[in-house]
Amino acid sequence: VMAGLAVTIDPSHLSFSGMKSAEHLVYTITHALTHDQGSLFHIDSPGLELRQFTQADINDMKIIYMPPFGDIGEEEKMFSFKFTISDEMTGESNRLPEQKFTIRVIPVVGQYLSFLNPDPQLMISSHGSVLLDVELFELSNKEENEDAVFILLEPPLYGSIKQQFENSSFTFTEEDSFDMAELENSELMYVHDGSSSLSDSFVFLGMGHASEATTRFDITVRQHDTQEPAKSQNSTFSLTINEGETRGITSKELHFTDIHSNDNDLVYTMADQTKYGVLYIAEPNGGVRILNETHKFSQAEIIFGMLNYTSDVETGLNTVTEHLMFNVTDPNNNALSNQVLRVEIKPVDNSYPIVELGPPVQVDEGGSVVLPPDAIHAYDNDSYITDLKFIIDAPPIFGYITTTLLDLNTIKGSSVSSQIQEFALSDMIGGRVTYVQSQHRHQEPVLDSVRFHVTDGINVSPIYKLNITIK
Repeated sequence: VMAGLAVTIDPSHLSFSGMKSAEHLVYTITHALTHDQGSLFHIDSPGLELRQFTQADINDMKIIYMPPFGDIGEEEKMFSFKFTISDEMTGESNRLPEQKFTIRVIPVVGQYLSFLNPDPQLMISSHGSVLLDVELFELSNKEENEDAVFILLEPPLYGSIKQQFENSSFTFTEEDSFDMAELENSELMYVHDGSSSLSDSFVFLGMGHASEATTRFDITVRQHDTQEPAKSQNSTFSLTINEGETRGITSKELHFTDIHSNDNDLVYTMADQTKYGVLYIAEPNGGVRILNETHKFSQAEIIFGMLNYTSDVETGLNTVTEHLMFNVTDPNNNALSNQVLRVEIKPVDNSYPIVELGPPVQVDEGGSVVLPPDAIHAYDNDSYITDLKFIIDAPPIFGYITTTLLDLNTIKGSSVSSQIQEFALSDMIGGRVTYVQSQHRHQEPVLDSVRFHVTDGINVSPIYKLNITIK
């Protein structure tokens, strides 16, 4: 056999004499050819492995040997298969020992058949079909007037091959074949079965008089995508930060998945405006892209560590929660709406008390006056009123500050024992802080003052001066 040339096994190659009804002899292959030694097939079922055949098949020229594909080298090769014989009519078992049939393959110097458009790649939708054009089966290196025959060597796994003529159609299998004339007068199609597989393939063999060639059709399947993205089970969709802090948002906090597309291609659209901070993308070039309502960013930017949130609003005394709301969309515009990343912002006592002075306090000479609440107004966004204290830095010159909370048994008239160096804001609001004008004999003071600052226990205000007018 010449390499690359399919050959028919005829009675001159294989037959037995001296037997009754020789045409009913059955050959059963006991040791088949290996994959790299070529293959045997019946012309009526060319795509199926041959395990048994009859003498009548040989007499009718229906048993074909196909040498191995590709170059066998410069030296001839010897291949063989073994078989036993039985009589189909009489049912007699084989009286002969196991036989061996040897094939000598001789290398050919020259050109082999080849497909002009080998191994095409086609794309279809799920449940769809695609026409296998005549151009995909055109062969080169054919002899003049040589008619090639095509068989399905490897069928598709997730679809079928359909051949449709003017008034009929059928499913093409490994047992069928066609030539170019039949192909030109019909439509050959691959039809996807609707399975979830994203790819498929099948192989056709083109056989000429002296050689053959194969081509593999690779099919890419676009699934009909109506499914929106889904939350990743590995993400918390929550973030805890301190007031004034900046944190990167990673896939640990925010990630969605999509079964029909790459997760990196998912797009987030801001569905609401941030309330307690700023969401932004830190660009590779050092720039910052602030994200407001309707602005978009990709999941790839999350994965690459570019998404950040800064809490830049004074939140007060209590923990507050920011709900960052997004719509998540895949490349096929399937959207999962109103998804939330919950950001818990914990308060930080980082503000000093604010002090607002009212009108001067007026007191009669030798008298006393309760410091009115509107004389000094103090507040702190990070602290309760009960936490604020007034610390006296420079006491009055012509009097002193005292409080009704002192022990009632304090020696009367002793300013040293009754003056205080600090008092609570709540005491002043409650009318329990008093200025006593005690130094006035042989003096006619008309103005006094007290210097103080306010503390919340951590932060302190600047020093202020409260003026006191003495009448």
